[in-house]
Amino acid sequence: MDWETLGQILYGGRDSAILAASGGELRLLRLAHSVAAGELGAVVPGLDRDAMALVLAALAHANGSHEHSGPSIQDSAGQVVDQGGGLRLSFALLPSLHPWPPSPHH
Repeated sequence: MDWETLGQILYGGRDSAILAASGGELRLLRLAHSVAAGELGAVVPGLDRDAMALVLAALAHANGSHEHSGPSIQDSAGQVVDQGGGLRLSFALLPSLHPWPPSPHH
């Protein structure tokens, strides 16, 4: 991967006729570029497992994964309900992609 050229394309310093990507794909490429060529790539490899769990949880939270919905699930009466709280919903709430780790003080 030519990270320098990709960075120039992603940040407007160079045109590319071959890079046709959606907004989400471009954000993913910018993240990969920052890991490979930026500060994130210099910091992440030095994190221990507990710190990395916090980073992953923060990224999942920033993405809003704790608020995402999925396919509806019906109870035996045909009502759509939240499986955790039993509230009637029009959609099913999904858990976070990476929930916050438990506090070590509990």
